[in-house]
Amino acid sequence: MKGYAHPIKDENGEDTGEWCNKPKEEEEKAPTRAPARDNTTNSSIEQQVAIKAIVELWIHDRIGENSQLANTAESWIMSKLSNWSSMGEVAKEAPDEPMINKLQLELIQKLAKEKGYTPANAVAIMVRKFNVAQSKALTQADAEAFIKILERGQYLEA
Repeated sequence: MKGYAHPIKDENGEDTGEWCNKPKEEEEKAPTRAPARDNTTNSSIEQQVAIKAIVELWIHDRIGENSQLANTAESWIMSKLSNWSSMGEVAKEAPDEPMINKLQLELIQKLAKEKGYTPANAVAIMVRKFNVAQSKALTQADAEAFIKILERGQYLEA
């Protein structure tokens, strides 16, 4: 059977043994296929899926903060955030404000660990609040604001 059909009935409602074929309304179209992806696209998708899985394991304490998987995920995330933040921007001039100092950096690391922030949480807060992906890119004023956020335990779900 090439298409929809129904039996033809006579005046009494009984089958005549013949069939009425429904005419084709439009030619059947060949199914369209998505364009083939190249190896770099497939590789990128595989990396994103793997990193997401690692971050989920990390967030749920299935792997340690200092494990090779966690370090790999953090490095990949930081490289992507760095690339994305610089896309389409003109080189920035040096900020007028002094940059984060060593004591502030150490305090941020200490507070983040004490309060239960994962590196992914901290990065998400910095990107959202200060538009930077690394604490070394914070000004001293931003570092003080970030320290207050950490002290209060804000955005732990970030």
